[in-house]
Amino acid sequence: MNKKLFGMYLTHLSPFLNSVFQAGIHGDVIEFGVYQGETLLSMAKACLIWNTCCHGVDSFQGLAEPGPQDWPGLDKGHYDVGGPDILRTMIEALGLNNTYLHVGFVPAILHELTGYQFCFAHVDLDHYQPTLDTLFFLLPRISSGGIIMVHDYIPNREGGAAEACREFCQAEQINIEYYEPTNHAILRIF
Repeated sequence: MNKKLFGMYLTHLSPFLNSVFQAGIHGDVIEFGVYQGETLLSMAKACLIWNTCCHGVDSFQGLAEPGPQDWPGLDKGHYDVGGPDILRTMIEALGLNNTYLHVGFVPAILHELTGYQFCFAHVDLDHYQPTLDTLFFLLPRISSGGIIMVHDYIPNREGGAAEACREFCQAEQINIEYYEPTNHAILRIF
């Protein structure tokens, strides 16, 4: 079955998400770090086509307090969108009844997701510790053959999401594929 993905913000994810769907990998799709929802909405539309659920995880209050391993300029409240109501309205207006928002900061929000299995995850949390916590949380919940994409991955860049991704992959012996057009790490889980 050749189902095309659509959505301007999904172009960087579509080859990877489509490959998981076409391979029949079991599980839902999830994004950590939703911001205004462009990527989430595009993924949710694709999930409707493939009859699976889409989850979005965000505080909708911006970033938490940065830690010592985070990049400058990503301060507390950066990316604050004033709450999830606008995105919820958009989800409803688009008829995306397969889409669920989980509102809160990582790691506190992760308990809501313990019963789910995922085939694809997009992680865009910027900060080191939430990214690291999310990757370790996801690993046993990603189906074999599934993919985790980590945004803001730049090889040899210290701190932030890039360092968390490298540390996680080293600990779990997972190879990192670098997708340079959008600075994503591609982690294929087997």
